[in-house]
Amino acid sequence: MPFAELATLLGVSVQTAARRYQRLVRDGVLRCTTFLNPQAVHGLDSWVLQITPKPGRGTALAAALTRHPGISWVNVTAGHVTCLFSARADDDRDDMLIERLPKTSLVQSVSAFQEVHRFPVSTAWPDFTDLLTPAQRGWSERRAHLAAATGHPDGPIALTGTDYALLRVLGTDARASHAAIAAHTGLPRSRVRDRLRELTDAGAVYFDLEVARSALGFSMHVTVTAHIAPRHLQAVGEALSANREIPFVCVTTGRTNIFAVIFCRTAGDYYKLLTGALAGITGLDELEAHTNLQQVQHLRTIGRPGISEGIASGKHKTP
Repeated sequence: MPFAELATLLGVSVQTAARRYQRLVRDGVLRCTTFLNPQAVHGLDSWVLQITPKPGRGTALAAALTRHPGISWVNVTAGHVTCLFSARADDDRDDMLIERLPKTSLVQSVSAFQEVHRFPVSTAWPDFTDLLTPAQRGWSERRAHLAAATGHPDGPIALTGTDYALLRVLGTDARASHAAIAAHTGLPRSRVRDRLRELTDAGAVYFDLEVARSALGFSMHVTVTAHIAPRHLQAVGEALSANREIPFVCVTTGRTNIFAVIFCRTAGDYYKLLTGALAGITGLDELEAHTNLQQVQHLRTIGRPGISEGIASGKHKTP
């Protein structure tokens, strides 16, 4: 969204809108990001990894994982490091899951669960619609409708090396202009504009804002897994994603088949959610929840093909 449009909507000057946004980014409160959708990109698999680190090595393991371009977020709990891993080829997947991770000195054990379906959430987190005027809320809803992906008529699309070059620029600055992307990639500006439209219309690429939950007073960050009978799986996933406190829900392989992320302001709020909305979901009879102590890395796009630093390069083979 151009700052001029945002300024008009908020009733402030363009300079004020730009300055405030840049301050939020500089202070680590806000970041505009670019995401790849594994369900819309041919050959892109997404995995939830639950890794048990060697005693006392959890922080070092989490830091090493962030340097791999296929790792899009990393959370640390009392006993595990959980992350989302995306691989663009079988070789990348096997190298990471079979060769690299199990042989790393920081790792005690690895469990990998493939994401097979992701549920769209009903509202973005954090949800600020209560702060908007009716006119602002209507504008936001219209823009969201226009930005909604229509999907590619032939199914998932294949990304090219040129696409990944374009995405590398957006991975650094998701607000980069068409002119800036063209300058970095050597592509004509019109080609950048048209290809980005193709990728977003197909649902392969989408943009979002990351907000530091601590800055908004959300101290409770929980990851939840559950085993749901197949006949209830779709309904349970949809019911979970309808809650404003749950920004991410997916179906995975493994003993448990639902994975979800929950943000609450306090432990008391989490208890109210657990005994209220979640208790009323038919088929959700029991779940396992882990409080995330550290969020080392938020979501990000895949920056480039191949294997990168840290764990991927085997730098941590010795303590």
